Amino acid sequence: MILEINKYIDFKELFNDLFKTHEVDLIKHRYEAKHYDDIIKFKEYYYKDFEILTEECEYGKEITFIFFHDFSDSNESNPQSSSAHYIIVYDSILDEFVSCEYEQG
Repeated sequence: MILEINKYIDFKELFNDLFKTHEVDLIKHRYEAKHYDDIIKFKEYYYKDFEILTEECEYGKEITFIFFHDFSDSNESNPQSSSAHYIIVYDSILDEFVSCEYEQG
C-alpha cells in the first residue's frame, strides 16, 4: 500500500509559515535575489487569487509548492481557459527559498 503523504500536509499553511519566518530576509535581500522579489510580489499581489495544488506539491529535502489560477477566459471560439502556475521551492537543508517560477499557458 502506497500512502499519499500529500493529503496529510497542509501545504498552504506550511508556505504561509515559511514565508512569515523568512519575510525579513526576503525583504532585505529582494534586490540581490530575483526569486525573493518574485515571492514577495506573489504573496502581496497574487496569492489570494491562486489555489494550491496539494497533489502536485512535493515534500522532502526540497519542498515544492505549486499554486494554480484559472483565468476563466474561455469563449465560443476557444473553449479552453488559460491558466497560470507559480512553482516555489524551499530547500529545508539550506533553510531558504531557492526558486520561484511563473508559468502561463
